[in-house]
This record gives sequence, structure tokens and C-alpha cells, in this order.
Amino acid sequence: MLYMFALSGLENIEFVLINFLRSYSVKANEKEVINELQMHPEYGSFLSISDVLNSFQIRNYALNIKAQELENLQFPFIAQTSENNGEFVIVHDIEGKHIKLSNERWNKRKIDLSVFLRTFTGYVLFSDMAPVTKNVLRFEKIKMSFMLLFAAILAFSLIYLSGLTDISKWEVLGLLFFKTIGLCASILLLVHSINRNNSLIKLICESGKKTNCNAILSSKAANIFSWLSWSEVGFFYFFGSILLFLFNLESASMFQVLFLINLISLPYTFYSIYYQALVVRNWCILCCTVMGALWGEFFTLTNIISGPLAIPDNDIIIALIVAMVIPAFIWFSTRDYFYRLSQFKAVKVQLREFKYNKEIFDMLLVKNAKFVSPDKEWSIVIGNVISPTHIITMVSNLYCDPCAKTHSIIKEVLSARKDVEFRIIFNTMVSEGDPRFKATQHMLRLNQLEDKNIVHQALVQYKKIRC
Repeated sequence: MLYMFALSGLENIEFVLINFLRSYSVKANEKEVINELQMHPEYGSFLSISDVLNSFQIRNYALNIKAQELENLQFPFIAQTSENNGEFVIVHDIEGKHIKLSNERWNKRKIDLSVFLRTFTGYVLFSDMAPVTKNVLRFEKIKMSFMLLFAAILAFSLIYLSGLTDISKWEVLGLLFFKTIGLCASILLLVHSINRNNSLIKLICESGKKTNCNAILSSKAANIFSWLSWSEVGFFYFFGSILLFLFNLESASMFQVLFLINLISLPYTFYSIYYQALVVRNWCILCCTVMGALWGEFFTLTNIISGPLAIPDNDIIIALIVAMVIPAFIWFSTRDYFYRLSQFKAVKVQLREFKYNKEIFDMLLVKNAKFVSPDKEWSIVIGNVISPTHIITMVSNLYCDPCAKTHSIIKEVLSARKDVEFRIIFNTMVSEGDPRFKATQHMLRLNQLEDKNIVHQALVQYKKIRC
């Protein structure tokens, strides 16, 4: 589950595009959409969004309009703002002086139209096709995962609670409630340590003017040692105490042990409040949630425990150590793996920027040797031969397997784009006894036919016939 929350955070443009596609009932795999988008040389622009929508047969138009023209567009549409270097939002509706928006942080959030117009750049992209009303955003899946985690822990504990007689079940459920809240907050704190750009983390940590989780969690005070943070300690505490609770419910001294380790943790809350209020002067919502859970535990345990505290027996001490070691072992054995995956995403972004850098591409073209294209009589020309906006020249060989795959891709491109012309040139040596030369001559004869679909189909099918 930590993997899902830590690494599933989509970039702004990816989130907006995927959910815009869903509003038109396009059953596209997220990875497929993201791959299409990331392969675009103009990644991050309206052009990349438009081309991906075209590849999924969603007719679309990009405009530069005035603010008063927004209500004339068909909802939903994509708008660009000046925030965060030009991030995108989905506009679902405009109701009087309010506008309803979605992005990786908001799910149909209603804000003042005047607030939106302060950052609106004037650029929009919309479709004139009929959208569907059902649009399941990613936040719903994340919320559902947390609800399932919460419900699973509570349901599992009810099995054990059925045998309780001396202690109020409601008090025990209350204790488990606070521990589960603390565990969820601790998991999110770990997610922040791996990927602070995660959609859910940004939604929580940027919810107010005085909330800034990064300011607290990136400071030296967030770590006990260079290799151990308070977030990790909180995760060990809540996860370990839940394990101790669930598997030692019949032990008389178990609640006393929970009370003692809770007392040990409470001084941290005073330090955290002091640091946030007086040093950084910003608040971390997740840190405050953890502190609330600790104090909730304290007041619940004071009601559960009756009589003086006794020295715990050896069995419960061993159980406590084992319960705390288990989450520590799980985390330390997987932490580096999560960090590497997070860094891998950043490396992919750098590689994409390098791979599709137009200046580098143009420089390599200038340095490479130049060849004159042969006349059309010696080329197979298919697609839009009258008024193409793009002419793609391919040097091919009928006995080349990668070339055979590309011939099939050409068919897909031509079915999606009506403004492209392909020129296929063969690099076969002129030799009457060479079967490759004979096959090339045959293709060039087929190219002289009026119906160009014949030669194109022959190119696609030739590898199967040859095999």
C-alpha cells in the first residue's frame, strides 16, 4: 500500500489528461496515456495534450479566449493557469460567481471565479463531443484504500474484542481508532519523505496559508539521527502498538505497557508544537494529526486502566520488542527500494527532456551526412500526397525485422492522421540474383497501381509470407 501512495502521484498534466479522457468514457490504461504523453517532444504543452486526445479519437480545439467567453464553452474543458509554471485544471462548471475545478490536488473544488481569473492565462482546450457524467477521479481510489485499511484493522480487532468482559468494548475500540488514525498519518509522512510531490500529500499539506509540511519535515528537527526520522519512529510506534494490541488482548498487563510507551511519547508533542508555532511558524497537518492521536490514546487509556501500574512481566516485554521490531524491519528493508524508484522517475524526466530536445536534434542533423532523396518513381509514396503537412521519409529493407514492424505502425499513423505523407526508400543493392532486389522491384511495380492500399498491405504482409 505504501508503494501505491508513494509512487502513484501523477504530474499535473498527466492527471488532468487522464481524467479529461475519462469524462469522455475512454477506457484507456493510465500507463498507456502517460507513455503517449511522455513520448511527445512538446511534453507539458497544450499541443501534447491535443495530440494524445487525437490518438484516442477525441476531437479537440485549443483557443485563446477572454474571461467572459468561458461560459460559452462546453464543459468540461481544460484551462491553463500561471501557477507553478503554467499548470492545468479541468473546469467542470461555472455557476454564477463560482467555478468548479479539478486537478491533482482538488476534486471538483468550488472557488470564486474572480480568484481563478487572477491566474487564468486565457488558453483553453475543449471538445465538442458529448461527455459522460460519470468521472471517477484518482482521489476516490486513494480515499477508498485508506477506508479499507481503517475498516480492516477495526474488523480484525472485533474478532478479539468479542471475548472481552472486564473492559468496555467501546473504550478499546476508541483506543484502536486513535492508533489507526496515527498509523494512517504516519504512512503519509513516510510517503512525503519519499515523494513530496504526491497528489494526496500536496492536497493535505497545501490546504491553508499557515500549513507547510515541507518547512517542518525538511528541517533538521524532523530527524533524530541522520538515518532515523520522527516520521519513521511514529510509524514504528503505531504499527508496533497495534500488533501488540491485537495479539496480546488477553494479557492483563498489555494495556499498562501501552500506557507507559504512550507516556514516553507525549513530551514529543510539546516539542513539536513549540517548533511549529514559534520556530517555523507554520503547521504540518500530518504532524498535528499524529499528536492528536497520541493524546487521544492517553485519555482513552486513563479510562481503561484502573489501579496502580505494575511492573510488566517478561512475556509482554518480549512481545513489545517483537511488535516494534517487525515494522522497523519491514521499513528498513524496503526504504532504499522506494527511494530508488522515486529517483528513477526523476531520471526518466531528465532523459525525456534530453531525448526530445529540439536543439540537440537539429545539431545532430547538421553534423550527419546528407543524402539526396531519389525520385518518386523509386519510392513508395502513401498517405496524403496532395497537401501533406508532414512528410516522413523511411529508409527500409524488406528483410529487416524492425522495418517490418514500422510498416505496421505506418498503417496505424495513417488511420489516425490524414495530413501525413510517408516516403519509403529501399536500400537494397542492385543485383539480379539477390532475392531482396527482386522483392523490392515487385513492391515498386505494385506502387504503380492506382490503389496504394495494395502496396501498403503487401509491405505489412511481406514478412509473414517470407517466413
